[in-house]
Amino acid sequence: MNKVIVLCVAVIALTLAAPNSCPPGCSTCPSNLCSACNPGSYLSSNQCSPCLPNCTSCTNNSTCLSCTAGSYLNTNNTCAASCLSYCVNSNTSCCNTCNFEYYQTGNQCAKCISNCLSCTDNTSCQKCASNYVYSASYGACVSTNCDPNSCKICNNSATCTTCNDQYIINGRSCSQCTSSCLSCTNNTCACAPGNYSSSNTCLSCIANCFNCTNSSDCLYCSDAYNLTYDNGVVRCKSSTTAVLVSLIVPIFLTVVVLVLLASCIRRVRNLRQWQ
Repeated sequence: MNKVIVLCVAVIALTLAAPNSCPPGCSTCPSNLCSACNPGSYLSSNQCSPCLPNCTSCTNNSTCLSCTAGSYLNTNNTCAASCLSYCVNSNTSCCNTCNFEYYQTGNQCAKCISNCLSCTDNTSCQKCASNYVYSASYGACVSTNCDPNSCKICNNSATCTTCNDQYIINGRSCSQCTSSCLSCTNNTCACAPGNYSSSNTCLSCIANCFNCTNSSDCLYCSDAYNLTYDNGVVRCKSSTTAVLVSLIVPIFLTVVVLVLLASCIRRVRNLRQWQ
């Protein structure tokens, strides 16, 4: 009797220690007959066969029920490559909403242009990344240094080299000309007569100077003034001719008026005498 018990225990131990005899792809196999398959396989005649590629569950080798991550279930019940890695919201027809920097095209997500956060196609941008602005002329998100509202020409290093009219180079970008500039073109502030440009701002020349290069060097004076040097200091002084003209003209006009007035008085007296 004891020998029988020992033999039964040995048989049970050997049975438990025996390796899994389920066939490949099978997850459950009572009595060595497969009743359930691993993911990616389907059961047919107590055997497991592989589903189609990227298929996690199927009914046969042509009909998929669910797909692996990164794929979606096509209308023909097969798994196709998906846009899920760039997708925020998806369903069986793939993507409904794409991540930032991607836009939806069909059932896929495609990359926006460089430095673009939100777009509807690959030729424009609705919102550029920080420190970038969309330029229709370039068809790209460019550095704010190259803002098309102020910059006319921008090089590849995101530095503006030529500004639009009424703007002037300020470092790597463009700044609006100051109100003191008469005009602002080709990165140069043009000043009104009697002023000179300094750091793209117009400052006054010395008194009565028409054109100067700085606050002390006058190139030539306004009309009726001569350029002189007093103890090394440049000045614009009234010319002698101008002084004489300024004195003679008023005197001459006064004399003419007095002569005309005297003539009129004589005529009036003569008319009274004849009456």
